[in-house]
Amino acid sequence: LSGLVGSEMCIRDRYTTFDEKSKAQFMVLLEENNLKDKSILNLFTSTKYDDNICLYSPKIDGMLDILNYKIPESISFIFDEISKDEIGKKLIENYKIKFPNEYKNAIDYDISKFSKNSIYSLWNIASIVLGIEKYDTSKNIIFENSSNAILEKGPRVDNKLFDSNKIFNKEFNINKFIQSGISFKLAGVDDKTLSLGYVESFSYFLANLIDEVHGEFELDGISICGDMIADELFYKLINKAITKNFKIYYNKDFPIQK
Repeated sequence: LSGLVGSEMCIRDRYTTFDEKSKAQFMVLLEENNLKDKSILNLFTSTKYDDNICLYSPKIDGMLDILNYKIPESISFIFDEISKDEIGKKLIENYKIKFPNEYKNAIDYDISKFSKNSIYSLWNIASIVLGIEKYDTSKNIIFENSSNAILEKGPRVDNKLFDSNKIFNKEFNINKFIQSGISFKLAGVDDKTLSLGYVESFSYFLANLIDEVHGEFELDGISICGDMIADELFYKLINKAITKNFKIYYNKDFPIQK
């Protein structure tokens, strides 16, 4: 019994090693699954903390951030970035004409409340831009809607990265993410189907990123943690999208998000 208590204390000590919740959770997962000699890519997706995709490998003597998310200062900034080319400029103009109330509400909305750098925050921003009505302000309407979509598949929303020659510290392209959603909104895609498209497309984005990292580092497995995986649909989509025969690891006795 004393050995078990000591082991539990060691794991909890591991959790406090890092200030970043994603890395703290990953460290515990590695300890629980005895993966210190393996190359593991961790997907941490959370409703409360910053997301992170992080590689652990003895080949690099530690951890390496593959991707983080950065929240822009305003929706106006996103619209300005989209409008830098003629296609994007025309798209925003058409959106302003066809959906004037949604456009104005988006421009006036203070997105600083979405302080966590996560896909959850980006979905919240997308819902504001697209005018997807939210009855419960404590919930993420895109995440909620995706579970209630009538169709089984949604449109393929752009989840892209800014161009970079590096395999690490990649930056998510929120401009394409929003631009793609606006295109589908203008084409008449309903809110629930578009919401499913956002969530489903993100799962394929993760799968593609896993393949890219595997091509560079030859992964021994994938680990997944954070409270988003407790959602049945999200969990199913992630597992469906990861088509290669990777071993997938989860927390054992420790919670998926502390």
